[in-house]
Amino acid sequence: MNSVKKAKRWLIERLIDVYHYVLIFPLVRRRNQLDAYTVILPVIPEFYAVTEYNLRFLSRCDLSNCHEVIVITDSHKHHAENRRVVARYADKMNIRLVVQPFYRRLLMKIQRRSFVVHTMNFITAIKESRTKYVYLHDGDFFLTDGGHIERIFAEGRRDKLDMLSTYSRPYSDYGYADESIVFPATFELLIRRDFMTSSPAYKIFAGEVNGKWHGNFTNYFLTVRNDRCRMLDTPGGDPRFIDDDADRLGPDDPIPVGLHFKHLFERYWKFRDQGTSFDDGKYTMFFLYMMTVANPDCEHQYFPSMDVYLKSVKPVYRSNYYGAFERYFLQFIAHDALSDKEREMMRQGFEQLQEAILQNEKSTVAIN
Repeated sequence: MNSVKKAKRWLIERLIDVYHYVLIFPLVRRRNQLDAYTVILPVIPEFYAVTEYNLRFLSRCDLSNCHEVIVITDSHKHHAENRRVVARYADKMNIRLVVQPFYRRLLMKIQRRSFVVHTMNFITAIKESRTKYVYLHDGDFFLTDGGHIERIFAEGRRDKLDMLSTYSRPYSDYGYADESIVFPATFELLIRRDFMTSSPAYKIFAGEVNGKWHGNFTNYFLTVRNDRCRMLDTPGGDPRFIDDDADRLGPDDPIPVGLHFKHLFERYWKFRDQGTSFDDGKYTMFFLYMMTVANPDCEHQYFPSMDVYLKSVKPVYRSNYYGAFERYFLQFIAHDALSDKEREMMRQGFEQLQEAILQNEKSTVAIN
């Protein structure tokens, strides 16, 4: 019976592989590639306010060798708003908005999960790119090191690298002979385009392999890794370090690359499903609300007022993440990408959050 289950599981896994292969087909090499890089920014249509701030931070970076910025989405929802956001940066960078083709959007409905959408956005944008390298940029990652992309592009081009990872981490629980293997993250990642097109790209999707779950890019990387794949933050490696788990950062640890408000969108979907029972312990909805209410060009807000936010996530409390979030948030609003008016609105909102937390703590002490 056990062998029957294994055979069934293997068949299901292979059928999913075939589905993913059909999704990406064809992924071919492009001739006459430009000796430059393309920044790929996958976005979610509803979060065009976040895209706005992401592009503001990006526009203040050195993009001397950037041929193009491709903003990619899988839906025409809020298309006019997203087009206006992209248009505001057309004089600062070569930028365009791309929507997944209809037939791919149709196929994606079969397995419409966040990792499928995210992976397909990357792959579709890679198909669209015309450069030797692509830089995979995350929608909730705000670059503060203005020279970072240019430096890693220069390093990748100089050393003829296939991949250069800004952020990576070791995994010791995959059961492979090399237990010290370090995997790259699929954000802030520089990849040579021909490296992608000459490899089994359908394996970039998360999924089960022999009954064990592999995250995005894990199976792909295990298949194609070579000595031209370089990790910048491996132990004893390059000092340019970024840790996307902000709650693990100490108060004096540097943030030399950017601010990553991890799982910003995923946590929004949970809030939408859970409503007032949602645990906003990473202050996700507070940050999203601040970005919408402070941005004069954003017409969409998640709460009508700060009071409604505070009531919707009550009781407000100081989670273990609070210290790291405060540090990230204050660095975010201090950046020159924000206007004085936006900065002041966000600062006032944070003071209201602090006051609500303080009052809740006082009430808790009084009750006890």
